Amino acid sequence: VTSVLEEAVIGKLSLDMCGDVLAWSGRCGMQQLEAEALEMAAKRFEEFATTEGFARIEEEALMIVLDDDRLVARNEEAVWEAVVGWIKSGGRGRVVVGKIRFPLMAEEYFRGRVLDIVPEKDKEWISCVVAEALR
Repeated sequence: VTSVLEEAVIGKLSLDMCGDVLAWSGRCGMQQLEAEALEMAAKRFEEFATTEGFARIEEEALMIVLDDDRLVARNEEAVWEAVVGWIKSGGRGRVVVGKIRFPLMAEEYFRGRVLDIVPEKDKEWISCVVAEALR
């Protein structure tokens, strides 16, 4: 029954569903569905980041996407901006920010924009994470 359900969901999988699917598929024993959702979210990350499903994604699931070697984005700056948007949508993110590869960012972007786009209430702790990442 699980494999039939899993195949049915895989056939209907969309970017908007990926965040929700990543949150529950592994717990339900649907590893193939989880793998498909992860691949779709990683390979189309910037597009995924514009969906409502991305705004709802759980922190643990987002960390899995950010750790995936198949993640495709123009640059790390685009990943950072997506994560900041996610933080703004739900006030989470302390662990996720640690997944950003700050040293890969262009220096002018890093110096001029990294903290400028962060919500004021989060600047202090994000500054600490950024400083730690650059050590």
